Amino acid sequence: MARPLLLVTDMNAARNLRQHVRVPVSRSASVELRSQGLSLSSTTQRRNVPVTLRDASLGGLSLTAVAEALERGATITVKITVGARTLSLPAQIVWAKRDGTTSLAGVRIHLAVADQATRKSYEGFIAENVKSALK
Repeated sequence: MARPLLLVTDMNAARNLRQHVRVPVSRSASVELRSQGLSLSSTTQRRNVPVTLRDASLGGLSLTAVAEALERGATITVKITVGARTLSLPAQIVWAKRDGTTSLAGVRIHLAVADQATRKSYEGFIAENVKSALK
């Protein structure tokens, strides 16, 4: 699958190149956390936690959650509303830190396992935020 070409116009950003260009966003979303019960026969429990996105890229995003501990290594689903559609993005928390009652986390998005419509919608979401950041 071909990815759109993203042009870096800021030299400070060019010095800190990543695999994917990050763009600032400030948007409400939610994270579905999964936890396994203590016994082997337990079912997985799921709960939605409200979060705020801080920045995003094709490979991941950073987010904050208030009064909720986000744990490194957790497998999650990030839910973002884009237009009339809510995207469910499979992801994993790759780093997390706590500051008082707020958790800050870096999340790797697994777009390769998402359906094509979700991938295209998320890529469009990133492209729109890149355009806004360059204005």
